[in-house]
Amino acid sequence: MSSHDPADEPIEVHLPDGGQVIVAFDDRPTRDSEDGAELVATLFVADGSEGGIATMIREEAEHLGLDCATDGPHPTVIRIGAATTRSG
Repeated sequence: MSSHDPADEPIEVHLPDGGQVIVAFDDRPTRDSEDGAELVATLFVADGSEGGIATMIREEAEHLGLDCATDGPHPTVIRIGAATTRSG
């Protein structure tokens, strides 16, 4: 029996125009946090092109104080992590 949990998989959004946005969380605590839940909720209301949705997700991550990195033009992969503590 596998211990694989589907909740650990990236979230894939397939758009009608052929675009694709993949959101991957670096760790379970970030995904399960209130901020992570808000970010996932953004995917349900997102509408538009691959680039537009990626921008919306990055802006929401920044607003929530989460770290965010983007890979590739297509599919767009967005990695979300807990905010790093910066001193200074």
